[in-house]
Amino acid sequence: MTSSVISAVFTNAYNLVIGKIYNAEALGFFYQARRLNKFAHSMITKTFREVSLPVLSSLQDNDDKLVKVYLVFLRTISFLAFPLMMMLFVTAKPLIEVIFTSKWSASIPYFQLICIEGLLMPIIALSSNIPLVKGRADLTLRLEVIYKVILVASIAITVYFGIFWMVVGLVVQVVIQALINFAVVSKLIKVGFAEQFFSFIKIALISTFVAFTVFFIQYINFLQIWLLIVQVLSYIVLYIGINLLFNSEELKEILQFIQINIISKLKRKSKVNG
Repeated sequence: MTSSVISAVFTNAYNLVIGKIYNAEALGFFYQARRLNKFAHSMITKTFREVSLPVLSSLQDNDDKLVKVYLVFLRTISFLAFPLMMMLFVTAKPLIEVIFTSKWSASIPYFQLICIEGLLMPIIALSSNIPLVKGRADLTLRLEVIYKVILVASIAITVYFGIFWMVVGLVVQVVIQALINFAVVSKLIKVGFAEQFFSFIKIALISTFVAFTVFFIQYINFLQIWLLIVQVLSYIVLYIGINLLFNSEELKEILQFIQINIISKLKRKSKVNG
């Protein structure tokens, strides 16, 4: 019971502090921004965490295959998370104003910063599986303590500089967590820190380039709903088009992942129901 309460306090630490130090309106802007972002990236995070853990666990005694499959998962998860978060970043204004109306425009900069958190959370979830796969639950526990200390330090340092800087602190905290996870993975299996980073750098660059291109559509005089639709469709077409142009290995891997983990399951389910 006590551990559940403590966990809930840390999970909602930013909400609790912002609500206490600032006001309900400020908390509302932050809460809506983070909730919308979490809804987007949590689907990817949950799916890959559930799928990757049993697959990686089956390879725990074969580091060569474990590294190979881990990097495939890392590229695949990045192929989905990076474009999704960059698309949300660049469409933040029409997205929030269409969903919540212009009264919530103050949450836009928070939402855009939190998109960086959303980029990394699926990767953090995936890399967090490696200590569990290697039977190092003790290491996972120690890392959780370290991350909570970093969270408290981040809030303590930024709380009186305003909510914007608290969100910046949140992003920095998540970046540090990702870096620590990569370092831990490097120690546990035969994969370098740089190899993990460079496995998704191409995806990050393509996602950023497409976001930069789509950004300029906002200068066309559209209603917000049409601006949102045009930007989203343009982002999807450009992103997939560039990957097709360069015969992206990641695109092939994601199609294979969909085939194995989604279409095949749907087929099995339809046969059972039939």
